Amino acid sequence: MLILIFILSFFGTTMITIPTGAFDYLEYDHYAHVVEGMFITESADSVYLRVTEAWTGSSETGDELAFSTRFSTFLEQGQKALFIADSTGALLCFGPARDGFYILVGNTSPNILTVDDLELLSNGLGPEFNNHESYITVHFPFSSENIDIRVIPSEYGRRTRSSYSEWDNMDPFGAICSGNNYMTEFSMLPTGEDLYLGVQLGTFTGDVQKYTEGVYYIDVWPKYPCFGSIQSIEDFYEYGTVPFYVFKIEMENPDYWAIGLPDEAYMVSAGRDFHLKGRQRYVSEDTRRHLDDSSLFFRAFASGGSSYSSRSTLLRINDMDRESNRPLLAAMLEVLKDGPISGTLYFVESDDTEPEPYSDCTINLYTPNFEITAICDTTLDAFIDDVTLSFSDTGTAILEYDGRTFPRIHLNQRFPWSNIYPSIRHYTYAVFDYPGDGDCYLLLHFSSVRQDTYIDGANDMLILALIDHWLKHDSIEGKIYKLDRTSFEMEQFGTFSMSRI
Repeated sequence: MLILIFILSFFGTTMITIPTGAFDYLEYDHYAHVVEGMFITESADSVYLRVTEAWTGSSETGDELAFSTRFSTFLEQGQKALFIADSTGALLCFGPARDGFYILVGNTSPNILTVDDLELLSNGLGPEFNNHESYITVHFPFSSENIDIRVIPSEYGRRTRSSYSEWDNMDPFGAICSGNNYMTEFSMLPTGEDLYLGVQLGTFTGDVQKYTEGVYYIDVWPKYPCFGSIQSIEDFYEYGTVPFYVFKIEMENPDYWAIGLPDEAYMVSAGRDFHLKGRQRYVSEDTRRHLDDSSLFFRAFASGGSSYSSRSTLLRINDMDRESNRPLLAAMLEVLKDGPISGTLYFVESDDTEPEPYSDCTINLYTPNFEITAICDTTLDAFIDDVTLSFSDTGTAILEYDGRTFPRIHLNQRFPWSNIYPSIRHYTYAVFDYPGDGDCYLLLHFSSVRQDTYIDGANDMLILALIDHWLKHDSIEGKIYKLDRTSFEMEQFGTFSMSRI
């Protein structure tokens, strides 16, 4: 928690907290050794290093030192790090060396020290800490586009500066070098009157590449929502659509069901979780012994809710570039833009057994399309019968009619949800502009697909719900409503069935 409080200060308010014990920058003058050293080895109670730079204390470059320790450093031989020890020779904390800074490990305040701040501290001066700038490059994995953001101090706290107008003058926050593998997380909130007031504008994770001349240089990728391109952000702002990606998994072994999959296996994700076939959820917390950073673990034969089978499916994905702490979904999209991904499926009998290889597989993006057949009470059936429901490569639902496209609309928080009949609220539905009538919305109510089947907010997971239903039942049934844009009164005028094209 202490580290988190400092991390918030990195992007936001100026605040440093002081823990008890371990490294405290206010006690810097009292430390006997603050040195950069090349790690040699460690034993059960000592760590051995060769000094490469002495920041303070009596050591000199080239000295070999041994500090007693009650914890392991997990450093590799030859790796450089900052070592801080007291007068008894006890190691208080250490920090792997990066380009222009050190990441401190342990109960420290702060958890990151730049060479500039070490220089100031070693000369008896106060550190700068929060007076830096950050240059953040957001990488979009599917389109290979970038957006550059500067985070700078201002009289109102830290603010963003960006050539992308939607991200200019935002309130940044996040965590620097604090996650697994010293991951950095970044996000933004609007600062003025905005349609999305109070809504976090995406989460991005990545890595600090270097620090020089008062500036941190950081590379990040979209995590959730995983915006694959700038266009998917534009869709998010205009329609409120969260990008969902559908992956079709094709096995070399044709017996899908033996590993708990249907004849057609699909995986869906927006970045937060991965869902296999729409009823199996990616679970990591109790299966870490089977996982690396490019593996996904699913409970097989699951019935939904909190009840899981002991049998599991493990998917290991090949050749993923997870350097710089890329999120897995972003790394997959970067590879998929050039062709399919290969992987291996494993069967896991129980949590006490090792994974057994079952089949090699290929993974590719998939965009389902549906034909709508309607029975209507009015002349509107002429238009609705010519409509198809498709999905963009980011999972956005689109009605296509007479050569025109109508992306799905997510109504904002001012929408009176009490107007939606209970029989609809508990099931999946989607709202679109009404072709030829600017005063109404068109609402498709998928009456056979319940919302509570899906964990992450079913109404954002339309594509997952439909995939799950068509795999079980081949077709999808529903009702058609007109929704007045002003009064939000609803009028049913027909029913429909939908089959995959």
